[in-house]
Order: sequence, then structure tokens, then C-alpha cells
Amino acid sequence: KICRKLHLSKSKNSKFNESGQLIVFNAVSMIWALDIVIKENWLADLSSLWTGYPYDTLSFSTKFFYIIQFAYWAHIIPELYFQKIKKEDMFSRVKYSVLYLAFISSIYITNFQRIGVVVLLLHYISEFVNHAVKLIDITEKEEDSKKVQFAQNVYNLFFFAVQLLTLILSQTMLWFGLQGVEYSGELRDFNTPIFKLICSISALATQVWIIYEFLNEQKSYSFNITASLGLLKPKAKTAHSDNPNKKRKNAGMSLQIMIL
Repeated sequence: KICRKLHLSKSKNSKFNESGQLIVFNAVSMIWALDIVIKENWLADLSSLWTGYPYDTLSFSTKFFYIIQFAYWAHIIPELYFQKIKKEDMFSRVKYSVLYLAFISSIYITNFQRIGVVVLLLHYISEFVNHAVKLIDITEKEEDSKKVQFAQNVYNLFFFAVQLLTLILSQTMLWFGLQGVEYSGELRDFNTPIFKLICSISALATQVWIIYEFLNEQKSYSFNITASLGLLKPKAKTAHSDNPNKKRKNAGMSLQIMIL
């Protein structure tokens, strides 16, 4: 009904449905993850994210959170087949679904569930703003709307803030937090220098790829990231950019003089 009222094209209708679905999921996941973080008191003491690793117990809410996360991103792949999505659009959606599945699985298997919830919380906040901006852009009828540009500026700030916080949290935990945690030798304990190096490189590579995809996505909008941040200024008119009518008038006068 909403799409009919907005009179969207097929391509915009598909994007509207995608962002509408994801913004709801991001909102639910964001609130759920925030509830876990507050109840577990991880914000008050960040060292609790790695203290006691590998953790003996997890709350039911945390376990169920990971189950729902894995189930949602796993169901996206077969769902695309029934939605008759274009091949070029299908690849991008499958790509992100696989990335989420790989992250959630590796975090849960390696017993880094606490830091995983925090990272997902930060990421879902950014994605919530992202899809809100996309919905505004889709429904906005004016081209180069100031409303869309302002919303995009807000998302740009959220995106880079989330990437910075993710970088700080992940690297701090790997190289400083777990440094004070004794290696137990258990199979579920991955607190070894080699594994931490692999995790560190993987986290950095993933963030570089996410930023690369973000910058590429900006090119598809009517304004790029530098323009949206106000770094590009319109070119000043030169002295040669006179009125075309005036030029034609001067040329006509010159021609008359030559004839005379």
C-alpha cells in the first residue's frame, strides 16, 4: 500500500522493500544487542569483554541472539531466488549475507561472543541510519534534495565513527586485553599469538573492504562523499563566461562594421 501511494518504479520499489525490511531487522537487533550489553554491564567495565576468556557460560538471551542472527542471514540467500532479483543486485546481497554468516560463525566458534555483540550493536546502528537515508532518498521526489544530503552527511559520520570504534575495540582486546588472560590450553581457548595475529589481520582486511565498498556506493548517488561533506566548491565564473546573447550581439555589430 505504501509503495502504491508513493508511485515508485519497479527498481525503486525493490530497493524500498529491501531497505524497509532491513531497517526493521536492524532496529530489532540493535535494541536486543543494547539490552544484552546493559544487562551484562559490559559498558561500565570494558575489561569484562575479555576477562574470564574462554567464557564458561553465556546467558540465554545472548545465545538466542546469535541463533536469530545466523538464521536471518542464512535465510536471505534462498529468499532471493523466490523474489526474482536481478543478477547484479543478487550478488551484492549474497555477498553481505555471506560476510555476516562468516563473522557470526567465527565469533561464536572462537568464543568471542561478548565483543561480537558489541561490534554487531555498533554496526547495526550504522546500518539503521544507512537504510533510513536510503528510504528518504527513494521517497524524495526532488533531485539533489538538501534533506537527502543532510541525511547522507549524518550517515557518513556514523559510518566512520563505527569503523573507528570497531577498530579500537577489536585491536585493544586482541593485543592488550587478552594479553593479561592466561592461556588455558583447552580446545575452545584461542588465546594464542598466531591466532590473535590472524584475527587482527582478518579484522583489518574486513574493515578495509567495508570502507572500499562504502566509497564505491557513494559514487552511485547524485553526490559523492566529498561533495556531501562540503569539500567541493562550485567553480567560480571566469571573466570569459559572458552571456551568450551578449557575445552574439557583439559578433553581429562587428560583422556590420566590416560590411560598411
